[in-house]
Amino acid sequence: MARLLIIDKCLNKRLATELRYRGCNALGADHMKLPVLDDALLEAIAAHDPNAVLVTGDDDMPAEHRLTLERTKITLAIIDPVVPLPFTQSQWPREVVHRWAHRIREQTPGSTRRYGTTNLPWTDRKHRPRLP
Repeated sequence: MARLLIIDKCLNKRLATELRYRGCNALGADHMKLPVLDDALLEAIAAHDPNAVLVTGDDDMPAEHRLTLERTKITLAIIDPVVPLPFTQSQWPREVVHRWAHRIREQTPGSTRRYGTTNLPWTDRKHRPRLP
């Protein structure tokens, strides 16, 4: 079976259904009844399907939950929060997920990438100090 894409609760619930119509193996975190809090969510995904990709709009997740991500080795696909014209804040995540779904499925396990007009490894744009 194709790699599971888990659509985070911060994104439109319809995305998972739309991806399934396109032949992707996708489920919403809501549908799976996964925890809301990020650390618990990452742990639950690792227990359910360690090869899954969490698709999220939370650009801070890699910095705020670095230790949990290192321990669980969950793959993250982050929607770039910078919304270019002509898209609206609600249109942008849908556009990005549909545009990059094939690449998200093929993403290196345990990696974190930011998807938008490009798809690049995630970097912390806030330049906050890292905790040990």
